[in-house]
Amino acid sequence: MGCLGRLHERGARAIEPRKDARDTYNEIVERALEQRVWSHPSVGSYYQNSKGRVVVSNPWLLVDSWTM
Repeated sequence: MGCLGRLHERGARAIEPRKDARDTYNEIVERALEQRVWSHPSVGSYYQNSKGRVVVSNPWLLVDSWTM
């Protein structure tokens, strides 16, 4: 909500994370996904793209996401 407030205050129409912040977050997500059943070689599901890469937006429980 803080980000949305700042967008409104500044009259901005978009917000983008710094590259280093985005890269760090993506690395954390990738490590978390390695620990999930969706990444197991014998599991096939809609969580995986055609190359087998898991493409869920969030590997954590909702409560854990809010805590982070």
